[in-house]
Amino acid sequence: MKGTRREILEDITTWINDTSDSRRVFLLLGEAGTGKSAIAHSIARRFDQLLRLGSSFCFDRSHRGRRPILLFPTVARDLSDCEPELKKALSAVISQNSSLLTSQDISAQFRKYIVDSSKRLVFTGPIVIVIDGLD
Repeated sequence: MKGTRREILEDITTWINDTSDSRRVFLLLGEAGTGKSAIAHSIARRFDQLLRLGSSFCFDRSHRGRRPILLFPTVARDLSDCEPELKKALSAVISQNSSLLTSQDISAQFRKYIVDSSKRLVFTGPIVIVIDGLD
């Protein structure tokens, strides 16, 4: 409902904007039905409107048994749409290993698509990535 969860939304927004905070992952935990998805979608919408959303990815609950092999390729593609230098680096990673897209090795995907592609880049502010449906 509109207006609910205002405090947690402000806490998350403050955390995102606090460049002195070295914690770079915000993990939102709670029981089923407590509003985690609504909070995630509200944060994604807020930062999308500010043109500061790097990526948003929601898992489909009807496919719980499938491994999330599209998570990091999707996040990397979204981030590369925001940053031309990342797009060049990501293109180089993909050209060296095109089978990575269908790889079941999520750690390798994270390492190659996200870490290796962004090693030489300098970011001037936070990049907000919202992932929903991991519970």
